[in-house]
Amino acid sequence: MKKTDIIIVFAALLAAAGIFVFLGPLSGARDAGRVEVYSGGELIRTLELRAAPYEAVIETEEGVNTLLVEPDGARVLSADCHSQVCVRTGKITSPGQVIACLPHRLIIKLAGDAGRNGVDAVAR
Repeated sequence: MKKTDIIIVFAALLAAAGIFVFLGPLSGARDAGRVEVYSGGELIRTLELRAAPYEAVIETEEGVNTLLVEPDGARVLSADCHSQVCVRTGKITSPGQVIACLPHRLIIKLAGDAGRNGVDAVAR
């Protein structure tokens, strides 16, 4: 190999490393995220999003809620309250989204950098 060949190979490796370092965070590598459960305004439980779905039972003085935690979000499977608004809310998949169970004084919030990749709004 000539000296210019070595310089070209080194420059190509340096460019590839630069692309990896600067564009890596934009490629979809995301924080796994977590579900935060608040009761009466206080954080009472933190649930990690995982590859395998699992159920978590949240018991408070006001009642019981069962959550289904999945890799891309969470939803309330069942609640022993009369209104069932929290169950009908469906799955939350984007950070900042919440499910509220007012009779049980629960707020279930998706936190971190979890959920769908992509644009959430377009402005013209």
